[in-house]
Amino acid sequence: GTNNANPFRTTSRQEVGIKLEVTPQINEGSSVVMQIKIEVSGVAGVPMSGIDIITNKRAIETTALVDNNQIIVLGGLVDEDKQDTVSKVPLLGSVPILGRLFQSSSSTTVKKNLMVFLRPTIITDSESAMSTSSDKYNYIKARQMLTGESQQLIDLTNPKD
Repeated sequence: GTNNANPFRTTSRQEVGIKLEVTPQINEGSSVVMQIKIEVSGVAGVPMSGIDIITNKRAIETTALVDNNQIIVLGGLVDEDKQDTVSKVPLLGSVPILGRLFQSSSSTTVKKNLMVFLRPTIITDSESAMSTSSDKYNYIKARQMLTGESQQLIDLTNPKD
């Protein structure tokens, strides 16, 4: 007989992680309408065949009206991961019937709830833009000093021509 199995393996790239897309619109009276899309995806696991990888995807899409410098909190992106494990004594745990005496099983469940905090800030002139950038730069630099990270930051407060 002939074997009709496909000898070729095709692969496709799939991006996983957190994707945040915000489209702001400034209204009169310093309020901001934000169209918000949040997508969280990750690898759920590899089936026993090891051929295809399973991914999970969770998403929020909403529109919010927020005043300048006010914080909005988005939540509801809940993920629950359950893992069952079996531990056994080598050799003795594999013996039929009696092997169960040398085994233990456990189940763990981890729940994650992603919450996104957004604060729109309306920047009206170049001076406030520079001030805001400088504040963020100093915050990141101080945080790196506290955590001991050694990534090089570009000093945006003194632009060179």
